[in-house]
Amino acid sequence: MMATTLLMATISEQLLARALLYQALAWGLIYPTAERLAGLTEWQDSLATACTALGMSASDVETAVAKLPQSEAARLQMLQVEYTRLFINAVPHVLAPPYASAYNHLGLLLGQPAEAAVQAYRQAGLVFAPEAFDLPDHLAAELEFMFYLSREELAAHKAGDLTCAEELRERRRDFLTHHLLAWLPAWRARVVEADRTGFYATLAQLVETWLRADAAALTSPFVESRRIQP
Repeated sequence: MMATTLLMATISEQLLARALLYQALAWGLIYPTAERLAGLTEWQDSLATACTALGMSASDVETAVAKLPQSEAARLQMLQVEYTRLFINAVPHVLAPPYASAYNHLGLLLGQPAEAAVQAYRQAGLVFAPEAFDLPDHLAAELEFMFYLSREELAAHKAGDLTCAEELRERRRDFLTHHLLAWLPAWRARVVEADRTGFYATLAQLVETWLRADAAALTSPFVESRRIQP
């Protein structure tokens, strides 16, 4: 009984850290407003805590934030200008559109990847809210979806419903490996090449590093148990 309790506790801790990391990464990829940047320090703390729990480091992001202007107004302006330039509008084209559809063979927005994202949301009992994200295959929306699946898997574990937990784990694995990782590396490469602030390039690197680590962990059932010491 003691070993089982320790295993469940470890799985729960790992799922909580996973959920919080997905949520934090999504937060960083939403358009920066004065209200959002007021929570920048809290966001950094959440990001660092989740990364540490998962054996990762957020130090590069901390360094990138430290290099931003100290003035809140100047920092906000810099991030808004760069976010717009990278992800919304630039001449002659958007440098790193954060939409899955932009990276398929057609490169048209609201393409098959967007339809696949909406279908995945519906199968999980969710309805896409356009007031939150302009398009369903926006990277922040997809990371929020991974946050939701991780949170629900955690709730199922706590309730002792391991069948439901495994179903949610499979949804997470499928969306991550067949959807997110199908386009994320190309997006990351564009951000790293074009970002002038260092913040978004560093964040993009962390997103890819984490997605690959989570995909590797999901190849084995409950790999989190390996962290338990005899």
